Amino acid sequence: MTDFNGSYRLIDIDGSPIPGTATLQISDSRLSGTGPCNAYTAQNSADWPVVDLPAIASTRRACLIEGGEARFLDALGQVTSATRSAGTLTLRGPDHVLRFSDG
Repeated sequence: MTDFNGSYRLIDIDGSPIPGTATLQISDSRLSGTGPCNAYTAQNSADWPVVDLPAIASTRRACLIEGGEARFLDALGQVTSATRSAGTLTLRGPDHVLRFSDG
């Protein structure tokens, strides 16, 4: 079974980078990190590699980077599966693919 625990940095969503940066930390079923503006946390209700994030909580700081935050959190909220290979974590949902690099 693949171990998904670790720290990741967003490469792109659907092949395109977002404004700003986003990170993801996975510790067992807990996900957390930062979007371009705010910190977030979520709990995977399924067993990896299946992903079920019923709710994503985030801070509400004002954001000067337009577009990246909403796009990232929306795509992350739709994720249903995860794969990991060659230093890349890929999260897939019905409408989006998020690619992260290790670190």
